[in-house]
Amino acid sequence: MIIIFIISFVFKQYNYIDNNFILISDQHSIENYNIDNNSLDFSEFLPENYYILDYCITDINQDATEDIVLLIKRIWRDWYFMKWQSVETPLINNKDSENFSSSIIILNYYESTSKYKIIWAGSAFISPLLKIISFDIDKDSLQEIITIDGIFENNFNLPGEYLSIWGWNGFGFSLQQRSDKGNYYDLRVSGDSTIYVLTDSL
Repeated sequence: MIIIFIISFVFKQYNYIDNNFILISDQHSIENYNIDNNSLDFSEFLPENYYILDYCITDINQDATEDIVLLIKRIWRDWYFMKWQSVETPLINNKDSENFSSSIIILNYYESTSKYKIIWAGSAFISPLLKIISFDIDKDSLQEIITIDGIFENNFNLPGEYLSIWGWNGFGFSLQQRSDKGNYYDLRVSGDSTIYVLTDSL
């Protein structure tokens, strides 16, 4: 039976997640809840062989402009400066069997050119990020992002195994909390600001 997993976020000593469960018989019921992105295509503003898995639209870096926060699948590449190092890169395992890695990229729109441009691109994540929404978890008027994280052995396929909460730290994203292991398929935000997670595991 498919389950919708409700997450209520509480800011108490970094203990954000208070879990409650609602059982439903139809997995399509999650479609009754809003999703905070849509079907716009930003691929023309990205380099070749960058594949968009999901995205959200929010002011994630607090610059008073809307950002497009993209989950990207791309060919793995190391930090540039590692070619001068004698030690193995810490990113060596952050890829799947086909040499694809997972990254977050942020786009901004420039009226002067009527185009989106990359303003920030992250390194290869330790696990593939498959789904994303934005939400102000701690009610401080600053947006966080919530992701479904998979494993590279599954080659970017759902379900993911973890839910992660990330906050912008001024330079990149810091992990604030990660859920217990499970099977997670989708994320939605309801009208009462509850986050629903489609899962088949308790």
